[in-house]
Amino acid sequence: MIIKKIEKEQKEWRLRPVEPDAVRRLARRHGLALPIAALLWQRGVEEGEVAGFLQPGLRQLPDPATMRGMAQAVALLADAVQQERPITVYGDYDADGVTAAAVLVCFFRALGIPVRVVQPDRLQHGYGLHPDLVRQIGEGRGRNGVLVTVDCGVSDRDAVALARSLGLDVIVTDHHQPPAELPPASAILNPLQPGCAFPEKHLAGVGIAFYLAVGLRRELRQRNNGFAEPNLKELLDLVAVGTVADMVPLTGANRILARIGLGVLRQTTRPGLAALARVCGLEAGAPVSAEDIAFRLGPRLNAAGRMDSARAALELLLCDRADEAERLAAALEDQNQERRQTTEAVVAEAVRQVSDPAAAVVVAGTGWHQGVLGIVASRLVERFGQPAVVLSLPEETGEPVRGSARSVPGFNLYRALAGCRDLLLRFGGHEQAAGLALAAERIDEFRNRFQEVVRAAGIGEEAALEVDLVLDGRELGQPEFLDQYRLLAPFGVGNPEPLFASCGVRFAEARVLKERHLRCRWQTGGRSLVCIGFGQAHLYEKAASGPADMLFHLRPNYWQGSERWQAHIMDLFRSSSP
Repeated sequence: MIIKKIEKEQKEWRLRPVEPDAVRRLARRHGLALPIAALLWQRGVEEGEVAGFLQPGLRQLPDPATMRGMAQAVALLADAVQQERPITVYGDYDADGVTAAAVLVCFFRALGIPVRVVQPDRLQHGYGLHPDLVRQIGEGRGRNGVLVTVDCGVSDRDAVALARSLGLDVIVTDHHQPPAELPPASAILNPLQPGCAFPEKHLAGVGIAFYLAVGLRRELRQRNNGFAEPNLKELLDLVAVGTVADMVPLTGANRILARIGLGVLRQTTRPGLAALARVCGLEAGAPVSAEDIAFRLGPRLNAAGRMDSARAALELLLCDRADEAERLAAALEDQNQERRQTTEAVVAEAVRQVSDPAAAVVVAGTGWHQGVLGIVASRLVERFGQPAVVLSLPEETGEPVRGSARSVPGFNLYRALAGCRDLLLRFGGHEQAAGLALAAERIDEFRNRFQEVVRAAGIGEEAALEVDLVLDGRELGQPEFLDQYRLLAPFGVGNPEPLFASCGVRFAEARVLKERHLRCRWQTGGRSLVCIGFGQAHLYEKAASGPADMLFHLRPNYWQGSERWQAHIMDLFRSSSP
């Protein structure tokens, strides 16, 4: 049902449907405010699932034993622990891979087992299990031991075969789309592999690493070998950071891990995470949201692997001294500032190449920093509303062109790249994000083919703005509504933050802050609600000149130990309401 159409802006607001009788029944049976019941209904939460959704617990998590390869993996690791064989963790360089490596290192440390960690360098080695590093492990301190990959490995058949030839047992833990031919590992943990009965198919790499720890603790307990049992809940701060930062769907097991992990993160005892939170401007002891991870903590952890080596990020998560944590957090902040400047420069160059975007954006530039290609692709998706591929041309001839791709909701990027397989040297990833490599002379051919694939899928039509609910303002004054609303979090992929509309809003105050931001005050529902529009100073006249129709998110704001709810303005229109 269309609730409003603004001809001047050529935008359409479309109200998501609800079933009034079902919503009232849900509200009555569970003591919910009507808007909360409507939001749950829209998200497909059944009556028997309401309590578990609003108050998720670890007991709701699927059994590790249902994950294919788990029995072999934990038996192999338990034997290695008892036989004192060397264990090496090979972790990817992004926030997911770094937190996954940290989870396993912390788990083994709690057991009193030394573990070595190896991380590839983005520029030197690229993504995945690199043969040179495999040789170093198999011929060095990891000789005759067990190699555990985290957040990578499922597409690295040759590197895994090399590891096995060197006498290593290999356990692959990965969440990326498996190829048709799996690597010859001793065990593979990946819910996407054929024959895996594990119900949550979209765990992050850190989620799979955590499940390996859960399964191994159970195996060691059953063997009754006298090892201390690590407190697995204490690892969930790391799991929450990696899960949210990797933008996997915050549904099912992921939502449980993230929700409980955010509570652990609020009171974290890790000096590194505490120092990183301070660098990000997060108040000590205040609740940490998924948005805080996605836009503050995660980018700084990612910056290390993007701009240099991910080692600093891992050391930060593992360090136990406050002074060392402060030094490492400051270093990550410096790298993040460098990453921002580099990103802005590449984005500007990329946008100049897009004069009339076809079904998809494919851009290339010489010497573009490979560490920011994914971010640039995401920015192009936001700007043009189309899948985007960003390629970095090597400065030396003969070297492969490397790139990153990002998608729009509903378009399977991995499948699209598979349709260009014959033009690529390598590709991998999942529905929304992927990496690729190709020869320089194939770029034009790839661009044409990729755009054809996207065009055939019907991507590119401008969609209406999907509004969850219209609030008249009275609901915002009801404590039970706001108390219950916070239980819908964490918001992210698969559980999007609700978008509300209110019509005929008259602001008691409107002003511009720092020439960029809009700040208004809305007297509604018996309370004064601050409305913030970051980067929305251009909307000032609409806010100040009379009634306006507002699109907004509701978010709590914490300052000096107190909480106040705010409306975050997404758009304003001159109101046609009386």
